[in-house]
Amino acid sequence: MRIVFLLEESSMEMFLEALLGRLFPNLIFKCVVYSGARDLEQSLTKVLKSWRVPGDRFVVVRDNDGGDCYARKRRLVEKCGMAGRDDVLVRIVC
Repeated sequence: MRIVFLLEESSMEMFLEALLGRLFPNLIFKCVVYSGARDLEQSLTKVLKSWRVPGDRFVVVRDNDGGDCYARKRRLVEKCGMAGRDDVLVRIVC
């Protein structure tokens, strides 16, 4: 099993690689970095629908950017559901 992180920016990728590498050295993960929040949100449904690697699990990480974190998470969860993926973990970074 591999965990695929869908991220809005490269700084989160650097953070996750450092943290997860230290805490879970045997963890297999991949970071997919987008060009900002808009790019991530526009691509999310299509990417999840077309992903064909068996056993991969997804985590979407999105900055709050001073908005309504509940509404933001709800919108991302809905997009995952539209892709037929109700098993995606969505996290809003505050």
